[in-house]
Amino acid sequence: MPSGRAAVNDLLTASVEEAGGKISEELVATLVSKAQVEGKRLASKVALYKTQLHERLPEALDEVERASMSAATLQKRLDTLIAQLSMVDERTEASVAALARVDSVKLRIERCAKLVTEIQTWKYRLKSVNLLFDSKEIDKIAEEIEEMQKSLVLLEKLPEFDSRQAELNDLRSRLEAMCSPHLLVAIQKNDAEALAQYTAIFTRIGVADTIAQLYFSSLTDWLSEASASCNPAQLSEWLASFLVTVSDKITAECNTLPERFPSISQSDLVLHVLKALRRKLDQWVRTMCSTSGSTPVLDLLLEVLEASKTFVISFAERPHLSPSEVNGVINAIASVFTPYASRYGELEKQKLSTQLASCYERIVCDAGCTAMLDAMDWSLSHLGDMCDGALARCVAFASGATAQSLAGALDFAMSEYIQHILSMLRRVRRLAGFDGSVVAESDWSSIATAFRFLRFARRLRHQLRVFDVQCLTTLSQSLSRLLATSSAEGDSPATIFGRAFVPHQPAQIGYLSAVIDRIHDPSHAATDTRFLDRSVHSCQSLERAMRTLVYDSMQREVHVQLHGLPTWDVWGKDDVSSTDDDLPVFSSQPSDYITKIGEHLFGLIQPLEVQISLNQQEDHVEDNVDDGLLAWLQRASTGTAEDLLQSVQEINFLGTAGARQLSADLEYISNIISALGIAVPPSLSLVQQALAGPPHRQSQTPGLSQSDRELLGRISAIRQRPAVQPEPSTGSST
Repeated sequence: MPSGRAAVNDLLTASVEEAGGKISEELVATLVSKAQVEGKRLASKVALYKTQLHERLPEALDEVERASMSAATLQKRLDTLIAQLSMVDERTEASVAALARVDSVKLRIERCAKLVTEIQTWKYRLKSVNLLFDSKEIDKIAEEIEEMQKSLVLLEKLPEFDSRQAELNDLRSRLEAMCSPHLLVAIQKNDAEALAQYTAIFTRIGVADTIAQLYFSSLTDWLSEASASCNPAQLSEWLASFLVTVSDKITAECNTLPERFPSISQSDLVLHVLKALRRKLDQWVRTMCSTSGSTPVLDLLLEVLEASKTFVISFAERPHLSPSEVNGVINAIASVFTPYASRYGELEKQKLSTQLASCYERIVCDAGCTAMLDAMDWSLSHLGDMCDGALARCVAFASGATAQSLAGALDFAMSEYIQHILSMLRRVRRLAGFDGSVVAESDWSSIATAFRFLRFARRLRHQLRVFDVQCLTTLSQSLSRLLATSSAEGDSPATIFGRAFVPHQPAQIGYLSAVIDRIHDPSHAATDTRFLDRSVHSCQSLERAMRTLVYDSMQREVHVQLHGLPTWDVWGKDDVSSTDDDLPVFSSQPSDYITKIGEHLFGLIQPLEVQISLNQQEDHVEDNVDDGLLAWLQRASTGTAEDLLQSVQEINFLGTAGARQLSADLEYISNIISALGIAVPPSLSLVQQALAGPPHRQSQTPGLSQSDRELLGRISAIRQRPAVQPEPSTGSST
């Protein structure tokens, strides 16, 4: 039924439609009347519904009351049911617990019965196995032992378990001892069927590790048999071919290992062989070093080391080993040689001394001047090869970790070499007459010979300095790889091998690092810091000795002419009218000895120019003003003046005629020195002027030094001393 508002709307809509869509008063009146009728109709319906509701309400209330009573009854019944269910659960739990106890008792009974059976079976099997051992039925024995192993697990908590375990272990050992020889033979003969049989037996009885032990033992036996022909005295020659054989053996074993022994890894195989080889190698090297004979130990040691290093590096490059295993193997082989790093200096000295012996045999004065100088020049190239070889050995032996020992050995060898040259130089000086001996051969005292000695010393110094730089460069580069941290890709096997020597030689590496640091330190830039510092200084001393030889060769003629000068009787003569100072005195002519000295000084120019030209043709020539013509003439002139003045001071007495003659001689030699372009020594001019004056007059020249005054005092004393007539001399006077 529509609501009142809906009814009004419907009436309004219908009236408007009937009036043609226009609202008029008639339409409104009609609409109101219809609305009144509709309102009355609705009021009557409301009254009807109200009456019906009052009639049915009591009945509905009764129904609600009855439903409430039914719910209370149902709740009581539900509580009762829950209580009954709880009682049932308790009874069920008790029943289950009882059943569990029954099952536990049953299981214990069954277990006890089984254990009793196992104990009886154990005793039976123990007797049975002992009988099987007599018949050597190894398959049945293995089967019984396998079953006994299972039984032992069940009998673990029973008494006498330890005794049963000991019995089982004894059976295993007996079967293992019975089968091991057969398995070893099968391994050696590569019998696949026998290998499979015995491998299965060893696996069943729980001693599978014995298979690997026997296999490795067979490899050790093979290694011993293969090395039986080793002669430690010829180890370096034999080892290379032997290591090739070992490498081929390992390769062949690795190829067949997965099929023959799947439980053994290739890395275990390689590691075992290399460890066994390491023990053999250590024994061989020790014997070799103690029985090397005349062959230098270092040569043999390096040959063995190089062969071993090449061998182990070849395995490091194979895929069988992990990086950590590679490091372990390389360090193990290197450890054979690391103890000899402490002896490297001694071994290197022995090697260098042996090489230098050939030089000493050729550098002898008895061979003659030219032959000896040729031998000295040859020894330089030999010495260079010798030093290069020593450096190469140091790098090959420990990658430069024995740097300090190398420096000590080279310094020792160079010291011996230079001492031999110096000893020959002393003989040369005697042969040349520089030390008062008679000249045996004129070539020994020539300037050309002396300069050739000097050029030899310079070449030696230059060669040593070049080698010194080479040592620092090579060793620092080699050691930098050892001391650097590992790269992302990892170190090479060769670097790992060399690094094994580093922990054993911290002082030696520190020595090289200290030398390099001093060279790069600005505060030491002006110092002569060298790797072979002692050798460089020894060469400098040798060069000074050779310079002295050149000087003595230039001064030999001077010494000959001045020989016996203080004893010549010409110096003690007086003029007839020496008491009258006012009489004129005629100048004297230079003596014969002084003119020869002057000619000698002039004659030095040509040979010096030739020798200086030869010096400049050397590849290592250095711009040095001390080696020029004027420098050598300066030395010769100064030396002549010093020798002459020394001889003058040894004269016992100078008469007036002798003083005048000596003054003329000094004036002549001063003119010669000046003509050579050399400044006349002041002491020479001073003595000449003093001799030109009367004996009782002292020099009044101002500004004289104490040494000059002392010199003039000695000259004055000679002239004023009472004459002591010397023994007649055969020396030249005019």
